[in-house]
Amino acid sequence: MTENGNDEIESIIQSEIISPRRRNQLALTSNISTLSPIIRKIGPVKSQKKVKFGSSQSIIRYGRLVHTRPILIDELINEYILECEYFKTKPIEKLINQLEEYNVVEGRLPKIDLSGIRLDHKTVETLEIIFINLQTEFLNLENTMLDEDSCVAICEIIEYYDSASILHIGSNTRIGLLGWSSISRLVANSKSLKVLNMNRMVFTEQGVACLSQALVKTRPLRSLYLVNCYLNGTRLKILMKGIFSTSKIEEFYLSENKISSNDCSYIAEMIKVNKHLRVLDLENNSIQDLGLKYIFNSLVESCATRLESLQLWNTGITSLGMQYLAPYLMSDKFSKESISLRSLNIGKNKIGDEGLLFIKSALIQNTSLERLGLASTRLSPSGIITLAEIIADNKYLIRVDLRDNNINEAGVLALSTALRHNTSMLKINFNANFKIDAEIEIVLNRAVDDIKLKCVENREKAKSIGKIDDATSLFSGLSLESITLNNNFPAQSTLSSIFN
Repeated sequence: MTENGNDEIESIIQSEIISPRRRNQLALTSNISTLSPIIRKIGPVKSQKKVKFGSSQSIIRYGRLVHTRPILIDELINEYILECEYFKTKPIEKLINQLEEYNVVEGRLPKIDLSGIRLDHKTVETLEIIFINLQTEFLNLENTMLDEDSCVAICEIIEYYDSASILHIGSNTRIGLLGWSSISRLVANSKSLKVLNMNRMVFTEQGVACLSQALVKTRPLRSLYLVNCYLNGTRLKILMKGIFSTSKIEEFYLSENKISSNDCSYIAEMIKVNKHLRVLDLENNSIQDLGLKYIFNSLVESCATRLESLQLWNTGITSLGMQYLAPYLMSDKFSKESISLRSLNIGKNKIGDEGLLFIKSALIQNTSLERLGLASTRLSPSGIITLAEIIADNKYLIRVDLRDNNINEAGVLALSTALRHNTSMLKINFNANFKIDAEIEIVLNRAVDDIKLKCVENREKAKSIGKIDDATSLFSGLSLESITLNNNFPAQSTLSSIFN
């Protein structure tokens, strides 16, 4: 580096506009051309005022004292407003309102939500004074219209100050390759980032490659949301390489990516070697029966996977695909001693009565599955009776979703009878649409009451022995909507009370 180059760096280090993040960057580099575009754009600085430090509990930035712990929110808001004046930007009212909910902050804030606010380069620079002083559990940057420079800056800030454990940065489509690189560095280097949501982002192959390499290096990251990102074909193949055995990703959400049945071969290879994967969401992709075959064959063959939740809503599978599910449900790996599938949602698929018969025996014998989604699977009254037989013999299912199937009087009565022999079921979701006469109405009301009482009884028993987990657990995979019938059936309120 030339002498003039060294002088330029020294000028920046000594200036009053330098932050701890930039000082660190400059201290680690010997060539200003390698710095981020944000640093390069600072240019020569006229001020020669040196940054000075107070006690070990405070820092001086822009000539103003900011206490590090505890944080007095009123003082921090004042400093933030001064930053906005310095950068000639308007303070974010949404941010100030959130900060004003607190007086003093000792640890991480629960949440900072900046979604929908345009974050250009200057606006991001004003936020640094906030993140120098406090951290948050959940930082929401969705749809903040980040461009390449502002994305680089905000990612550097989050990484350097360890700002968030949960980061939502989706719906930002103009971040460019440098933006993808900065997100990838954050993923690779963050000490606290556990959940990353990048839904509705536009991935290029270069961007996917950056992220894939970062996933190999990441340590704390456990949950990755990539919904509606057009991750299919070559892009999906590249991404899967980063989630092989070296990655510790436990929850992987890939719905609405136009994933095909052939693409599932890449997912299947990842499943075979990733021993950490617990949740896989493939909803609203056209994986079809062939894709299902890839996935379940890999699960049966794999000794490493600990998959607990599989979401296959609206994936184009049919009754024929159930022949690949059945061996998996009957696998020897599903025992009380092993971690195994607890939630399965195959709703909004053409399963039909034939498909349910394919898996009937497997469902009866299975000892791990707790939540089963069968909504809108074209079950006839005969199929509902088959399901009732499964419920009667299965001692582990706690929730079943049967909504939007053809349920008649016989189906309601069959479910009521099945629950007399069941000790585990806590919730059943179903709706029905049929006309009844007065005599049948009395019988059905009694059946509904029996369903309600049995679910309540099972719930109380489960509570007494500590077997009920959080009903909103990520493993639920099923809607919490109430059971309902049509307006011709006056017992709607009774049905709804099953879920109170």
